[in-house]
Amino acid sequence: TRRSSDLQTRFVFGLGVHQIAKLAEAAKLNPYDGTIQLRIAREQANAGHVEEALAAFRRAEAARPQDSAVRDQFLRYLISQQRYEEAFQLTSAWVKREPKDVDLLVDHGLFASTLGHLEVARTSWEQATQLDPSQMNAQLYLAELYQRQNEPKLAIPRFGAYLDRVMKASDEGRPAPNVVIGALLHLAECQAATGELNRALHTYDSAAKIANSAGDARLQSVVATAAAEMQAKRGEFGDAIRLYQQALRADNKTNMADLEAADLMHYAELLREHHLDNMAYACLLRAESILGSNPTAPEFSTIKSGVEDLERHTPATQLRAVQRDPDAALAQALSLPN
Repeated sequence: TRRSSDLQTRFVFGLGVHQIAKLAEAAKLNPYDGTIQLRIAREQANAGHVEEALAAFRRAEAARPQDSAVRDQFLRYLISQQRYEEAFQLTSAWVKREPKDVDLLVDHGLFASTLGHLEVARTSWEQATQLDPSQMNAQLYLAELYQRQNEPKLAIPRFGAYLDRVMKASDEGRPAPNVVIGALLHLAECQAATGELNRALHTYDSAAKIANSAGDARLQSVVATAAAEMQAKRGEFGDAIRLYQQALRADNKTNMADLEAADLMHYAELLREHHLDNMAYACLLRAESILGSNPTAPEFSTIKSGVEDLERHTPATQLRAVQRDPDAALAQALSLPN
């Protein structure tokens, strides 16, 4: 759509800095000339003069309050400077004048969501999808917001509408695999939360197919881990084991230590739940070794606490066997039949 990627866009200006003085003189002659003010704004932005650029954009917008092109350029600059509050105020004024501008409603919702005005975002995206049900991004944003607000039943059809548009999109218009997989994983969570477990499993399978087709080991790992967590909650130990092992095989291809350590930690938790403490210990030792002594890693303290807890509560003979040959113990854990 016309502005759907504006929140991730940096505005590029193309005029020379030397023109600022000339434009300022022209502006003195006609301070209400929006075109001159817009050019001044561009020049000041190019020169890195943020406050001066913002002031000129405000004057340009005031001079041409009905001109959406001025508004859009001003919004892009506000985004580039992370001035989301002012961007929100600007779109708030515009949606009152242009309540059927779908792209504007989507952008307004994004600013509202960024600032924590979730009900405003919800209303804005609902209006956008009512006006244009094919608005793919608005359907996704709304689905994620419903899920965030613990309304999975409302989120499910929105995710479905988004994914339907994805399937119909051209190769050029189709979102990146990680975005589509993210939507599928959220959908599966909502389906599981509403008791639609078979549908959730089918959704995980769809996500896995996309990850495999993309050849992205990180995505393959993320999908397998998410599916493993659901199977573990269902009490399907064998399926959870298989999926965690699958995730860890994918991790080996990523060279992402934090991802592998996190998966080993979750796998160890599952093993402990089924009293396989020696295998859990081997997994945690490996995770601790991967992270080294990096206390900033998100999982570091949890892994360290897990190791210490097992060392306090597991018979010393079991631990010594793992400590003597941790690689063999880990291999046993990773080849556990399922």
